Amino acid sequence: MYLPDPRHFPRVDPKNDYIRQVMRVLTAREQAEREEAGGALAVLLDAALQHGDDAALQQALALSPSQEAYKYLWNELRDSIEAIPEDGTRAVVFALPILMVAAGTRGQVNVGGRLRDMNPLLAILAEHGVIASPREISLSPVLLSLQSLQQWQPSQLHRWSRQLQDAARGVPLELQPDEVVAADEAVHLRFLVGVALQRAGEAAPVRLGGDAGKWGMKLAEELNRQLKQDNLSLLAIPRPPQPLLQALYNGRFARYELGLQLVVSRTIRKIRQAGETPVAVLAAHEGNELRITISARENSERWEGFVWPLHPLDSVELICDNSVALLRECQVNDIRIQTEVKPDVQDGLPLFLCAHDTTAGE
Repeated sequence: MYLPDPRHFPRVDPKNDYIRQVMRVLTAREQAEREEAGGALAVLLDAALQHGDDAALQQALALSPSQEAYKYLWNELRDSIEAIPEDGTRAVVFALPILMVAAGTRGQVNVGGRLRDMNPLLAILAEHGVIASPREISLSPVLLSLQSLQQWQPSQLHRWSRQLQDAARGVPLELQPDEVVAADEAVHLRFLVGVALQRAGEAAPVRLGGDAGKWGMKLAEELNRQLKQDNLSLLAIPRPPQPLLQALYNGRFARYELGLQLVVSRTIRKIRQAGETPVAVLAAHEGNELRITISARENSERWEGFVWPLHPLDSVELICDNSVALLRECQVNDIRIQTEVKPDVQDGLPLFLCAHDTTAGE
């Protein structure tokens, strides 16, 4: 049993050149037609990136008539920006997502948006083969938010990838730190942005993707040391470096995933400490949201909800599977999945379904 997908994609717009070529690719019966449409789309994307027509690219993504179409267009856009050079060099703009779990604060605590010393971090990455050499890349000490990086346009990334010739200087922008304001237990997301020069025919100077493994633990220790301050319990969790657009999406997904874990574990603990039984309700809501509530079967006042706003790339099925696996790991036996899209608001308030609103066995 799965949650329904509450998202509504627009109808196919045959007047949009990008959408027309995407649909030709997805509906082609012959490989030749598929290749022809894919080539035509690549030409359109390259022209838009070279001329800085980011508005047309964003409009095409917004007009994608299905998740499949959105994924295809998004991946083709990434390929146009990140293509490995056949000759010469190409600058790779990448980002290292950092999840920051703040807890145990006394009031609000501001966590600085700039690391004090990058040398220990670069040494850890070089020691574990994540980067070839600290001299071949740059990694900014400035912690940037998702919102700040989303302001960077695809044409900027495309231009930098072709024009930057000195990785040590980083991106040609004056980066402004995004401080973290820590209060209650919460997950914050920040990014460290870097540049590496990829030479044709040579090994990549930075290993993108994969698993953080042992180096992630050592990097986390160094990050925690530099960000440590009084009246604050902070755990920094680095994720593997990835090309910028992929890093933004994966960092966002990881933030919601970890946020859900915190809410589930905290609420289940409180309910069981009160001698009550936890019940989980998973529902899809109008407004493109999934909402998960943990409530006490015996007490309608004891509950907490979590909201997952859906990105066009998100898989509802995957989020549902992961959520159910988490709940089962926490030994929640009563998990109720709503098979119809629910309203966003009820009686003037956001609707969160709890144990007393639903029936066991759903």
